[in-house]
Amino acid sequence: MANRVYSIVLNDDVVEAIDNTAYRLGMTRSALINHILAQSVSLVTPEQRRRNIISAIRREIDRDRLFVMLDAGDNILTVKSQFKYKYNPTIKYSIVFTGKEGKGEIRIAMRTQNSTLIEGLDSFLHLWSGLEEKYPLPFKEGYFIAPGRYTRFFTLAKENVNEEEIGDLLWQYINTFDTVMKDYFKNGSIENAEKMYLKLLK
Repeated sequence: MANRVYSIVLNDDVVEAIDNTAYRLGMTRSALINHILAQSVSLVTPEQRRRNIISAIRREIDRDRLFVMLDAGDNILTVKSQFKYKYNPTIKYSIVFTGKEGKGEIRIAMRTQNSTLIEGLDSFLHLWSGLEEKYPLPFKEGYFIAPGRYTRFFTLAKENVNEEEIGDLLWQYINTFDTVMKDYFKNGSIENAEKMYLKLLK
């Protein structure tokens, strides 16, 4: 859904009210007008769809005490998870919509300077990527591994899947990753990690 420049004539009072509302909501004038017009004709814009997905994920987070919300906007949602391990490491998860039609990334990073922990996470990331290749998920765009970081690329389905289902799928991915990773750091079992991965994805 492309954006183009159009000329419209508006009353000064209307523009002032639009600007005040846009400022309060943290939106641009054009974005707010686009949102209002789309609502009036019952059209869901890509921006509204992303907001609906993030709202669905936030509802899941509110029900899960293991994660703490760090940031949420129209194009990004970030949470953190801390687990019981030496040095009290924190894992940060971000769901980022990159601006392209339906494109996004799940970014995972460990916040620690300890080389042993980073090596342990790197070992798990290669295990995780192997599980994804062996048991494919609904994400077909690939992944990227860097020291202490993992990025999973995804494209949103355009039809037959609503925002609630997409939000559930994205959150299930993060929740599954977090659960399997914590068990791996606790037990170091590749076999157990695979069993948990399959169990949680059912």
